[in-house]
Amino acid sequence: MRQVVTLISVLFLGILLASIANTVYAQNLTVRISEYPTKVATQYLEENDLEIGILLYYNITGGARIQDSALYIYAYGDDKKVLYYDYQEVYLNPGPNLFTFYIPSKNILEGLKDRDGYITVEAELIATFENGDREIAKDNVSIEVVKYLSIGDVDVTRIAPDFNSMKYVERKTYNIEITLENPSDVETEATVYVEVYDTYGSLKLNRIINVVLGPNSRQDVRTSINFGVLEPGDYKLVVKVYKYEALVASRTFKITVAPEAIKPIRIYKEKVFPEVYKPGDFIKVTIPIKNELNKPIVIEPVVTSKDFVLYRRLDTITLNANEFGEITFVVKIPENITAGRKEIKVTLKYGTFYQEHKIYINVPGENKTQNITESTNVINVEITGEKELLLGEEYTFGVEITSLVEDLIPLSIKVETENAEVELENETIVIGGKGYKVTVPIKVKPVKEGTDTLNIVILEADTGKVLYETSYEYKVLAETRIAKMPYRYLVFVLGIIVVAIVVAYLLLKRRKEREEEKPEE
Repeated sequence: MRQVVTLISVLFLGILLASIANTVYAQNLTVRISEYPTKVATQYLEENDLEIGILLYYNITGGARIQDSALYIYAYGDDKKVLYYDYQEVYLNPGPNLFTFYIPSKNILEGLKDRDGYITVEAELIATFENGDREIAKDNVSIEVVKYLSIGDVDVTRIAPDFNSMKYVERKTYNIEITLENPSDVETEATVYVEVYDTYGSLKLNRIINVVLGPNSRQDVRTSINFGVLEPGDYKLVVKVYKYEALVASRTFKITVAPEAIKPIRIYKEKVFPEVYKPGDFIKVTIPIKNELNKPIVIEPVVTSKDFVLYRRLDTITLNANEFGEITFVVKIPENITAGRKEIKVTLKYGTFYQEHKIYINVPGENKTQNITESTNVINVEITGEKELLLGEEYTFGVEITSLVEDLIPLSIKVETENAEVELENETIVIGGKGYKVTVPIKVKPVKEGTDTLNIVILEADTGKVLYETSYEYKVLAETRIAKMPYRYLVFVLGIIVVAIVVAYLLLKRRKEREEEKPEE
């Protein structure tokens, strides 16, 4: 019996340990409610929902990655009654992640007795990892809702400059003017906070101004913010007005600090291996980089090249503050590429910013002109024109030349025929670019009846190398056949026939009328 009890105890303990092992509390995850007012006035909640910023920190320790994660937020009243509940499935990048929730003010005011008291806001993150482990991280804060403030109201009616209309903020000091209004009949005191937060919810800059507003008055409050001390990136500028430590008004602006003014990533000279290569070879390109900022960044590299017909997204790279790293990729040099200097562009994307780095690969090969003339498939030629020509008439033929290579090709055109006068408008042209077409007109005037041939030879102008030969056969007719006549002659002949028919008809009609008028004998 004792052995059975011992066995049951061991099994129970094993199940308990397995359950504990499968649910771990906050080893790799941290939750912090980072943005919230400790005290808020009911007059503020009557016009605004309560904004809550939640910072999630995901620390990769080399173990399994997160498969699914969800963030839950709860708001409780004084009596622990749930006033509000919401959740959001979240994707976590390594490092800090900031999420914003808005708790409806209606739920708060209706849930609190006499519309004031304390509420508790709780954030809970539940994450499931690829190996089946689950982690839970929590945080909670208390916020006081106050109804009976001393008499007097304060509101923000204007903020200059208008940060919403600015594409980005330069790295300099801005003078900020805030217009406050007190619409009540009594004097009131207020404190204005001007704060700048980064994308992780960390307070970077702040200014505090105390002000006294007279009854039914408006007052401009001035301060300055030096954005030059900030690193490039996205930020949030918040203007808050407190009265007796309670939030009564706020305005928020999303701003971007000088994206083109600073390059947070230092890019060093690339290395190409092997050092000697030729068309058809693979080359490995390594670019050393360094994060110049004092915070982690995630870099998304993209490699493009028109010369190599290349577009490739590489794996993201995470660099800690002032950390070195490398971007590595392999490129195959096309076998049919022409010799010369070729460009590869590497774009590094981080957040809303981009940095570009150009790499030049010198592809070896023989002289371009020699490569062109040695090729037997450099251009294609088509001739368009009439198949039957009238003796002595002038016609225009078209010689359409299409380039089949990505290079500039100087061409010389020769035209010969036995029984026609030929006029070539352009004897030399330059064509280039794969698929590019040029049509050269040739005027032909037959001088002898019979069958004739238009012979065309196209040469590489610099060397005299024949690149293309073709011929076009046509017939020359001496007689004027209606079916073979040019359009203007056909119209002329038809016009004469119509006129003759009309005249004959009129003459016959007139003769008949005269016969009818002749008296009977």
